[in-house]
Amino acid sequence: MRLRWLAVLGAVAAAALPVSGQTGCSGTDYLSQASAQKQLADYAGALASYTCILLSDPSNPTALLGRIEASLLARNYSIAAADAGRLKDYAPEIMRQALGQYEQTITRSPADIGLRMAHLLLNWALANDEAVLMEAEQLLQLDPANAFAYLMRGSSNQYLGDRLTPPADFQQAINLDSSNGAIFSIIGSTYVQTDDIINGLIALDRAIQLQPNDARSLYFRGLGLFYDGSTREAIADFTAAVQIDAYYYDAYYDRGRAYVELSDFEAALNDFSTVVSLQPRFELAYLNRGNVYEWTGSISNALPDFQQFITLNSGMILPPQQVAPGGTLQVNLQPRQTAQIALQLSAGQVVNISADSGPADPLLLLLGPDGQTALAGSDDPQPGERMPAIQSFVVPVSGVYVLQVTSADPARANQGIIDVSIALV
Repeated sequence: MRLRWLAVLGAVAAAALPVSGQTGCSGTDYLSQASAQKQLADYAGALASYTCILLSDPSNPTALLGRIEASLLARNYSIAAADAGRLKDYAPEIMRQALGQYEQTITRSPADIGLRMAHLLLNWALANDEAVLMEAEQLLQLDPANAFAYLMRGSSNQYLGDRLTPPADFQQAINLDSSNGAIFSIIGSTYVQTDDIINGLIALDRAIQLQPNDARSLYFRGLGLFYDGSTREAIADFTAAVQIDAYYYDAYYDRGRAYVELSDFEAALNDFSTVVSLQPRFELAYLNRGNVYEWTGSISNALPDFQQFITLNSGMILPPQQVAPGGTLQVNLQPRQTAQIALQLSAGQVVNISADSGPADPLLLLLGPDGQTALAGSDDPQPGERMPAIQSFVVPVSGVYVLQVTSADPARANQGIIDVSIALV
């Protein structure tokens, strides 16, 4: 799963910045100050000023864009990558507008290295890897010693499945800027997200040696450890990341998943709840919190989370199929689709509904006759059990109920035929 476009990257707090003596952020127009500092090529100063804005307003798109530009020119690619991910999550339309504005400005000023780097980074955060490769080549023609261009070219080729050329590009970036921990942070996160855990952890260890307070590096090392089965060590890194950056919702999310692995459901619920308070559109946090509620018998708490997941995850909700209870029917699920089954039920009837585990890992949600109120649902009845089941539902009033069926695994974009069983007891 390419987490860098599924809400993975958080911004880094002041403690992670290459700025000395930064003790407070109050009483100053930091936006004006940052603009002046950029004009004077004081990129580290501008980075610190934008950070003061983001410490109190972490979703401020103007500050995020400004800090991306300042971070790139200050060679702190880790902060820039983190902010690009956050901008995509909080303000996707502004991110698209920024891409268009950069393109227009680059047309007028084709030799502007900083603008080219910012445009390239936004495409990288959006996983537009073919565009990244083209832009990296153009950037290297203008600036053959641009470490960032080699870094991005290597990363995008790695994401595209090339396992031969990225190491050479990564090494060239290191050769050009060997003391820069942000270089190793991008290399390490790329390897972790492409299942090369060993090389990812080696690079991230080096990143943390060079920049111990970089939340992004700590987060991705934690993710690599989690994937490698070192759950408690992963939790320690996720915890260190959120201690540096209290707004790092991805670190809370994956720490929650790690707590689930340890069956510490209370801690997991706390982390998933923190995620949705920081990023209300983090669909998988709702799903995972709903799962934990289901496992702990709090289905009334699980239902709104399942419903919110469907709302956020469904690019298309299909018209209901009219089906009489009894027997098994098939639902063909495509990625980010929700199928609907309309059931005419009478008050007092008892209904059992289940689905096979299927290729799409189904989630079931039963809506009442008003078409809005969730009355029953299931995703994974127990940890690791992918066959959702609504057992012994007693119909409260007669009417047409709607069963929604969707995939609980959007990251894999699984699709296919799901067998759904609806039986009157």
